[in-house]
Amino acid sequence: MVWGLSKWLSLFSLLAVTILTACGSGSGSGAGGSGSSSGGGGNVVSSPKDMGTGDVVYVDLSSGSGSAAFPSSGTFKVLLQSHATDGLTNTYTLSSVSAAGKSLGLGEMQSDLTLAESEASDQDLLDSTLRDNDLYWSSQDLGAGMAKFLSSGKSVSKGAGGDINAAISKEDTVTLYVLDSLTDTTDCVQVTATAKYVGSNVAVFVDNEILDNNSKDLSQSDIDAMGAIYDDQFTDVTGWLGGVSDINSDGATIALITSQINKLTSSGGGIVTGYFNSDDLSDYNASTNPCSNAREIVYLVSPDSDGIYSTKVSNGFWKSNFGPSVFPHELQHLINHYQRVVVNGAAAESACLNEGLSHLIEDLVGYNVENYSRYDLFLASPQSYSVCGGTSLALRGGIYLFLRYLYERGGNSTTFLKNMVQSSDKNYTNIVNAFPSKTSDFDSIGEFLRQWATALAYTNSGVSTAAKFKYNDRVKNATTGNWEGVCMDCSAQDNRGTILDGPSYGTYSGGSFSLKDAATRFLKISSNPSSITFSANTASKGYAIILRTQ
Repeated sequence: MVWGLSKWLSLFSLLAVTILTACGSGSGSGAGGSGSSSGGGGNVVSSPKDMGTGDVVYVDLSSGSGSAAFPSSGTFKVLLQSHATDGLTNTYTLSSVSAAGKSLGLGEMQSDLTLAESEASDQDLLDSTLRDNDLYWSSQDLGAGMAKFLSSGKSVSKGAGGDINAAISKEDTVTLYVLDSLTDTTDCVQVTATAKYVGSNVAVFVDNEILDNNSKDLSQSDIDAMGAIYDDQFTDVTGWLGGVSDINSDGATIALITSQINKLTSSGGGIVTGYFNSDDLSDYNASTNPCSNAREIVYLVSPDSDGIYSTKVSNGFWKSNFGPSVFPHELQHLINHYQRVVVNGAAAESACLNEGLSHLIEDLVGYNVENYSRYDLFLASPQSYSVCGGTSLALRGGIYLFLRYLYERGGNSTTFLKNMVQSSDKNYTNIVNAFPSKTSDFDSIGEFLRQWATALAYTNSGVSTAAKFKYNDRVKNATTGNWEGVCMDCSAQDNRGTILDGPSYGTYSGGSFSLKDAATRFLKISSNPSSITFSANTASKGYAIILRTQ
């Protein structure tokens, strides 16, 4: 049990890159790969002098230095990247070339919400507490309820558990524990809720406080429509990732819409939209597990147009953004914990990868609307963030982009996702080992990071290049009508007014930079030097990536 918030931080090697402009021709030593001097787009060549538009040069700095010679004509960009994956740090150095951060914007139609990266502390704080709690349960006895379920031989699929329609009827009432703290999973309150939708696998319970005091914001038709969406999402997500447990033999995963989630926002900043608490997969105990409901349950924010409980959340925005995206997000956390910790007996997944998987699941079920504003924040200052370095809005955006790219490189196969969820590996090791389509030049975290960063730069740039160096075009989900996938230069159409314009670039001028592990700094070259010499701390596993855009 986590009685308070713990911060698991460790120091790691910074990539300190010194860039020197030389008057000589340079040799291109340290550049990886080979290719035709004629270019043509998507070739990995040995020197910028051999590059055509859309080609790539990799300069390997693992030995401590490397160089590249440039032609007098052409337009080039340089990406500095660390391939170290040795941890996190609290500090980093921003130079004069860094771009100012962006705010998380909202469309005029949703002006009743005010969210920004600096205001995201509440959900981050709660998620950090809950992911720490997941780790606690990795080494604890889950109790008689889960033991009985596992011994029944029904642990693979929720559908093999109890009968939802025999166990739950519409208008049934139940008393449930809901957290009353962002930092303590033993601090909770009881709410009474009523079953307003009972489907094939999901039952939607609504807090009676909402039904009694704010029913205009959540009609029965809204609940029925959202419940049907949740049932479909449950079928898809469990099919992709694996089943959930049935600790109380009711055949149901509960979606609890409660104003208590809204109220959690009042204690800090931003807005809390929901959570999964791994305490619920173990028996209730007044001393050691006092907030367990001993059932499969996810907790969801309620629409609150008048701000009765906290920050205003309009009915329209809840139906388009929060309602249909938070349930599959939290369901992934539930499945992840069950498959890894309960079935495999492994340690819980790292918080960043766990969150990244949930954001990718939002996309795959057709409700990608909340991801664009997150990765816009990441792209505003990519050098400031490790790919898997935490759970802030920007970091969630970064890990989503990384996983989405790998999902596409794997042929849009959900096998990649199931492999990660059902693995005993963690973090970067899990990502590499789970990837199902490895090749000789794409089978390590460094190669994943290099080609991904290239795709961030080339996608929607108008430069013809190989498919592996850009994201697939976005497509409309046939069921929801929402966009699936990634764009770098577009109107997101996310009900927030987010306009994406790619990663933020500084201007190359020489000098030293510091990067977090697994981070990338994007630089434009305004006037071609004859050569550039790079040097880096060998522990940083540094690379320079050179792109030609004209």
